[in-house]
Amino acid sequence: MSRYLVFISYSHADARHAAALQRAVEGFRVPKDLRNTSAGSPEPPGRLAPVFRDRDVLGSSHDLTGEIKNALASSGSMAVVCSRAAAASSWVSREISAFIELHGGERIFCLVVDGEPNAADPALECLPGPLRRAESGREVLAADARPDADGPKQAFLKIIAGISGLPYERLAQRERRRFARRALAWAAASTVVAAGFAFLAQQANESRVVAEREAKRANLTVDYLTSVLGQFLPRAGNDIPTGALLPLIDSSAEPGRLAPLAGEPAALIRVRNILATAYLDLGSQDKALDLYTENLRLAESTFGANSDAALECRFNVARACHLSGDPGRALELLEGLLEVVEEPGSRHGARLAAVCIEMNWLLSNQRRHAEALELLEKNRVRALSALPAGHPDALIYNSNLALQLIQVGRAGEAGPLLDEAIAAKTAKGEGGDADTALFRCYRGIVFSLNDELVPAEGCFRSALAVFELKFGKENIRTISTAHKLALVLGAAGKTAESGEVMDLYFGNPPDPKKLKMAMGPPKPEA
Repeated sequence: MSRYLVFISYSHADARHAAALQRAVEGFRVPKDLRNTSAGSPEPPGRLAPVFRDRDVLGSSHDLTGEIKNALASSGSMAVVCSRAAAASSWVSREISAFIELHGGERIFCLVVDGEPNAADPALECLPGPLRRAESGREVLAADARPDADGPKQAFLKIIAGISGLPYERLAQRERRRFARRALAWAAASTVVAAGFAFLAQQANESRVVAEREAKRANLTVDYLTSVLGQFLPRAGNDIPTGALLPLIDSSAEPGRLAPLAGEPAALIRVRNILATAYLDLGSQDKALDLYTENLRLAESTFGANSDAALECRFNVARACHLSGDPGRALELLEGLLEVVEEPGSRHGARLAAVCIEMNWLLSNQRRHAEALELLEKNRVRALSALPAGHPDALIYNSNLALQLIQVGRAGEAGPLLDEAIAAKTAKGEGGDADTALFRCYRGIVFSLNDELVPAEGCFRSALAVFELKFGKENIRTISTAHKLALVLGAAGKTAESGEVMDLYFGNPPDPKKLKMAMGPPKPEA
């Protein structure tokens, strides 16, 4: 019996495609009515796992490692991420040849992400040598993930059908039904939101006694609306396009729709906050700023200038100002907040870390690294002691402190802070998220400054794979990390690999705008 359902072979340049394929396979649940038709018996039942995907780039070696050989021998099938980079990779070719020698070529499935199979122009070839018609003597069937072909979702589904032995048409019909259900859910959300506000309006017409009794129900309705809207935020990973979400948020934010909440200021602030967060996710910073500003005025007039609600609203306005291109106003608001929350014995101490983190971001963007470091060092003990153990802000705080230490030439003090943050995230099962990748990138900088090039390369490669997968090749995090990887490879004498990274992310000749983006450590996402 095979230990692995599938072995994924890929070039390091295609790490994000390989990771996406792995998630698609491992996240797939075999429909109950099809479980008996699969080529094998998934373990556990209904789940396609385990999948082998080598996360380390071993291209500098000329021989397959023992671990790779054992994985190939114990894999029931192979999926190859095919691209121009894969076609040029001797490592991918060796893995394919080894699999064919062990199992034959019938259980190899190809996922095309760029280039052309069996291309007349060698520069466009995407199939590794052992899979090309001229060398293998057979035609390879491939799923094409490019947008103008199958697209990623359909291509992944074809690969899943191949490795599991399930009928593709049945799976495709199932996916079409699921998409239709999601579309109906989105359409229903607008109706649910409208009904929720209508319910609140009805309560406003009740008598005082009835209104008091129904206030709890109104608050429950606000909780429900918040939950519904939260399900449709882009960050929820719901695959609903921005063009469809924005009208829903606009409709929900209309003054007339919010009017029934006029007598419930806390509830109105909560609903506006969730709508403003949606606008930020959709890139509509100005609309978010308008809602946050309205909330600030309401909170200050209702609960007081230094109330918890007002301080939270002031923080939200500051962040929206920064994102909408007004860092001066943002810094002014944050400095006022800092005066309140850093007072000895302040009941707002739990906000100190968040305020310092946001101010650090602003100061760092203005190259005021010494001021940012002074701020973080001065408030570190009090800020972290006010947070519960393992709070995410504590890890972000320490990573920002580490970055400023690097910027002012005190990199030796930064390493332990970053190691602690990475270990804490990994222990919580969050070793593959964007924050952990950022910590690893900073750690790679420390390693490189100490001429520890091997661990530096590993940190940059790991971070780059996550950034490209989550944010794409054009994102500043991805570009900055790719540049640092290329520099480390060059310093280690791996000039060919360094040039490959530069060509892949910056073009040949390199794009000056991207090179300018790459200078300095990557910053957190807005």
